[in-house]
Amino acid sequence: MTGTTATSEGRRKWAVAAVLLLTVAAGTVPAQATATGGRAAAGKGQKQQIMRLVHEYFVERDKGWLTREGSVSKDLGDGEVADGPRRLAARTSRIAAEVEAESGLRVEEVSTGTSRRPDVDIRGRRATVTVTSGSTLKWTNKELGESVYSDPYIVELERTKKSRNWRIVNVKHATVPLTDADARSAGPAPEPASTEKRRRRTDVADGSVGTLETKTFDRAAAGEYARYWSGQSVYQQSDGTYHIEDRYNSTYDRAKQDNNCTNFVSQVLHEGGWDLEDGVDSDDEDNWHYDLWGPAGPSRTWSVAYELWKYTIDSDRATRLHDGPPGEADIWNLKPGDPLFVDWWNENLEDDPATWKDERAVPDGKIDHAMAVSGSYTELGFTEPTYSQNSPHRSNIPLSVGIKIATAPMVDPDGDGVPNDWPAGREMKVHFYPVHVNDTFETD
Repeated sequence: MTGTTATSEGRRKWAVAAVLLLTVAAGTVPAQATATGGRAAAGKGQKQQIMRLVHEYFVERDKGWLTREGSVSKDLGDGEVADGPRRLAARTSRIAAEVEAESGLRVEEVSTGTSRRPDVDIRGRRATVTVTSGSTLKWTNKELGESVYSDPYIVELERTKKSRNWRIVNVKHATVPLTDADARSAGPAPEPASTEKRRRRTDVADGSVGTLETKTFDRAAAGEYARYWSGQSVYQQSDGTYHIEDRYNSTYDRAKQDNNCTNFVSQVLHEGGWDLEDGVDSDDEDNWHYDLWGPAGPSRTWSVAYELWKYTIDSDRATRLHDGPPGEADIWNLKPGDPLFVDWWNENLEDDPATWKDERAVPDGKIDHAMAVSGSYTELGFTEPTYSQNSPHRSNIPLSVGIKIATAPMVDPDGDGVPNDWPAGREMKVHFYPVHVNDTFETD
């Protein structure tokens, strides 16, 4: 009995000790978890507050398309905005007023969204947000319908010790890489071989020529494809805000690049009826494909802007039109599916803000960008084309509006010599290289 009683007593002591240990552990571990969870919750709460403020800033900016008031309030619902970003946002209303005065176009409705997965970096009382803002403009001209544009931005914020509210202190464009920068270093694009055409795919080993088929370019299909794959998918959130994602056709992921403009234009031409030309060598000027045999990936004629420009003409599928600045180039009669190439940047100069305005934004003979005509509309008796592009996304933008924004006076609220926003004016001297796709062409 005594031994049993002692054993039971010992068991009771161990049980009590175990309960005490579990009690202490139960009191300690949740406390640590609560502290960690509290910090995480606080961090998440700050990110949400910051993104609400950033989203509200872009919404207020886009109201300039409607109100013409030309200002963003210093105090927004979730924070404040410094004078520089406010001046930058005001440029939207000035562009809108100029567009209406010159072409009669007016926006009657605008919706604004930001990317679903922004990068929010909080360091003490400073924060940096890398985010894409997307806008849909509904025009009063029903034939034109809607235009969509999006751009990546870097938004800088800070807050004082005494305030929990964040303040936007700087907004600037996130850099979009120049098209095919490595290929452009080879020098200015040579003239297309207008008199010495490339060999046809129907050439055979014995020198005879195979049978050619005449095809019609489907401009409606090309234009519809261009408008859709340069647009956005929009998701409305429970708080009434919108998240956006730029559309990309995953079929062409093998050819996708940081600057996707030429890959996109090639897709438009293919959708209109241009046949792929396969091979193994990406440098072969007869190949035109987004994924060649083997490890080569896309051909240069598919993914490099000036190589595509040459290919469109040398393949006998398109006609080169008169190039030059907006007032001289033959751009106003372009049709859906026609490519439009642009030179607007001096690659030979260092990226020095002091030279950007006067020297950098000047054509240097190298094609910097490619876009596709995707439609047209008529206003005040004048019919003009609309264009669509990738990098950054633009869908169904009136060509005159795009030109105005590219050539309008630069807005530089932070004083670094680089324009900070679209639409803010880039003060560029644009040189267009238009190409008209032939309505019919021969293929094997």
